[in-house]
Amino acid sequence: MLVHESGIHATVAGVLLAAGQATRFRHATGAGGPATKLVATYQGKALVRHVAEAGLAAGLVPLVVVTGHAREAVSAALDDLPLAFVHNPDFATGMASSLKVGLAQVPLVAAGVLVLLGDM
Repeated sequence: MLVHESGIHATVAGVLLAAGQATRFRHATGAGGPATKLVATYQGKALVRHVAEAGLAAGLVPLVVVTGHAREAVSAALDDLPLAFVHNPDFATGMASSLKVGLAQVPLVAAGVLVLLGDM
């Protein structure tokens, strides 16, 4: 938590972009693979969960997850974490639309925002 010169306590928020279609990954894994690489297992957990847990451990408050493609699978992989979710219905237009949707959910008193990619 940071204290602004006005005396307002502010935190650094996070926006976790988890809306992409992962077309190259789906092509490589074939029809039997996961709906998106974000829910592919790495060291026993969904890839996107590793990123979300790192953001929470860093103290990002709130941590806003932007979903799009495979919305249900991504949400299920994160369902027990203290996250805020927002859906980008225009996810197919690219990352900029997801960033815009996520940033709109960040409180104005946030001292800053850290953008995380779900496949980092």
